[in-house]
Formats: sequence, C-alpha cells, structure tokens
Amino acid sequence: MSQFFKTAIEVGTHESYYALCDAYPFRSEAPRIETSAKNIMAATSGLIPLEKLSGPGSVYKLLALPDGVGLNFIIQGRQIVETHFRIDADGITQEGSFAILCKDLLQVSGCESRTPPYPRPAFYSLDELIAIFRGFDLIMRKLNRGIRSNLRDL
Repeated sequence: MSQFFKTAIEVGTHESYYALCDAYPFRSEAPRIETSAKNIMAATSGLIPLEKLSGPGSVYKLLALPDGVGLNFIIQGRQIVETHFRIDADGITQEGSFAILCKDLLQVSGCESRTPPYPRPAFYSLDELIAIFRGFDLIMRKLNRGIRSNLRDL
C-alpha cells in the first residue's frame, strides 16, 4: 500500500467523503436549481473563494489553498458535485477524484464496498452547494496536513 493511501486512511479521507455523500444524497425526485456561473459565484461571494474556469462545463477552482494543493469542483447535471484534486509533496504529485480515491481506499483497507460504488454529493439549493464545497475544502486540508506531517516524520 502506498504512503499516500496509508495517510489518506489515517486521516479518514474516505470516512469524511462518505459522510458528505450521505449528508447530501442524490434525490431523483427533487427539482434541480439554476446553476449558472453567475448564480454560483454570487452565492459563494465572501464565503468561499472560487474562480470559474474557462471552457466548456461548470468547473470551479477553489482558491486560497496551501501551496502545492489544488481542488476543482465540477458540477454535473446541475446537481452533482464531482472533484479533481492535486497534492504536490516532496516531488510527488497525487491527483484524482475523491469518488475514485475513496473507493480505492475502501478496497485497500478491507472495508465493505458502497452501493453505488462511486457516490457523489448532490445539491438542491445553493446553501447545500456551499456546504458541499466547504466539506470538500475541509477534507482536502485534512489530507494535505496528514501528508505534510508524514513527510516530516520520514
């Protein structure tokens, strides 16, 4: 098992991620909200430092993260939040999606798989979206602190 996986398990990355998914589950019967970039940027202004990335799709970069850390939010289907994270530490880059990382963490730690295997948090109000963004910010920072701490201990 890689040191990255060991650290992610130690800091409870998968537990925090699945708690976020459980708190904000997909609800097929719930109406979708307007998720224009203008609405999202207005709702998060002063609360969460975001930048709307150019190009197709709804991708937002979380700003004000520690050096060597990146986190993007990808809004899918106007209700699902996917992620792309990156951590550069000690010359090694780890990157991917929390959905995939956490499924892998379950497998390597011997925990039972989830159904569905790749859940993602969903939102049906801008307040829920903000809470999800904040949840991912905390998960990312906790993982980064764990990695930096383990590097110092080597």
